[in-house]
Amino acid sequence: MLPVRAGGAALALAGILWLGAAARNELYFFGRDETRRVAETWALDSVPPTVAIDATRAFAAPAPPAGEPAGRVEFLTPKYLRPPLPPAHDLARFFLEEDSLPAFRNPGITVRVQAPALLALAYDLPAWQPLPSSRGDDVAFVDTPALLRSPLVRDLGAGRSFAVTAVSRRPLARAWLLLRAGEAPARIAAEFGGRSVERLVGAGELAVVPIDKPRPERSPYQGNHFYRWSARAEFSPARVALVADEGTLGRYLFNAGRFAEASQALSAAGGDAAAPGRRLERALAGLASGALDAAAARDLARDLLGVAAWDRQEVRTRFGIHPDWLDGLPYLSFASEELFRIAVSGDAGEGDVPALATPRLIVEPGRYLLEIAADVWPAPAHLDLRDSCGRVLQRIELAPQPPAYPAPGPRRFAAQLPSTASGCFLTLSAPRGGALPPRFSLGLRPDVVGTVAGRLALLRRLLGEPVPEA
Repeated sequence: MLPVRAGGAALALAGILWLGAAARNELYFFGRDETRRVAETWALDSVPPTVAIDATRAFAAPAPPAGEPAGRVEFLTPKYLRPPLPPAHDLARFFLEEDSLPAFRNPGITVRVQAPALLALAYDLPAWQPLPSSRGDDVAFVDTPALLRSPLVRDLGAGRSFAVTAVSRRPLARAWLLLRAGEAPARIAAEFGGRSVERLVGAGELAVVPIDKPRPERSPYQGNHFYRWSARAEFSPARVALVADEGTLGRYLFNAGRFAEASQALSAAGGDAAAPGRRLERALAGLASGALDAAAARDLARDLLGVAAWDRQEVRTRFGIHPDWLDGLPYLSFASEELFRIAVSGDAGEGDVPALATPRLIVEPGRYLLEIAADVWPAPAHLDLRDSCGRVLQRIELAPQPPAYPAPGPRRFAAQLPSTASGCFLTLSAPRGGALPPRFSLGLRPDVVGTVAGRLALLRRLLGEPVPEA
């Protein structure tokens, strides 16, 4: 009888221990955003409105496109997951726990895309210009692809802080914290993987802090590794980014004009064949820093240099992603009532004139499209791209526009934000005595085709080759 009782006691003890471990896991996950919210944030940031979303088993999907969808994205929980049938492919996965005690929390979610005209299985962004994700979720999946918004990028106001659990499907041997100040110096304190750092970062400067062998905040669980990531800014606004691979690090360094470091990181990342955007940056950074000679740089970008004229379809063919997908994603846009009233220098002899301005923006250097939309323009106006100190980087003269029906679409103008700029903002002003429209919107978004064409023109000039006329 004793062995039976002992066996029963051992079984009961094992059950108690299992329930205790499961309860501890649930307490850990209950204090954080769950997979459905994180997947929904990714959908808001990464799926254009022309693509249909089927997420009825994961979260409340947005309204379907008005016309024929340009593609389809499904968010599938395990019960409904089947192997994809081409041309569909799995793009991302949000997974925390296989069997949660409450079945209604944290289902594993697989993102399946079927939009072959817009997005290929293998793609590479022509340029890396991410903004923070639209919602500050406190769980960030390190391995999830980001397009124009990323949960691994966070903006901080002066005196503000954040704390995030970064989830990786692999143990991280190394990571990097990128600390960037905005229009004024900022003191930034950050922590990742058990290591704390504090830096006074000058206006517009980028500090790169390597973190070797970051320590997880808990033991691995069902293939996931969990790292605490937090930061706080003092004195002025700042941006903090977490980077877990050398390819992404190289792209940030390229944007900052630190070409020797960018060339080294991009070379170490490997995988050049499937990454034309990074290959092009590596060629340019290598030539600029002397790390590559002309022959090596030409070999890296030979297929891209063979294209005589770039258009939107050529970008899809070479980079695997159509500009229509990126242009449909939210980036930076401001309605007239969100702008600030300031005074700017007018034309010669006018003195200062009133203007409306966006907030100061921390954005990656590169090529952008300035967008402005209104039903009617009663008088000439000036649209200026300014650096954070207020210096005009580019001025666009806006001609009057009579009323039209239907309302015209936004007017777009190409602009370049140099790597030396500490950020930017937009201003709209009218000559003295003029008037601005009562309602309008201003926007800024990456210029996908312009970035590719401009970088290849620069590479041809560095190689001493003729540049085709646009």
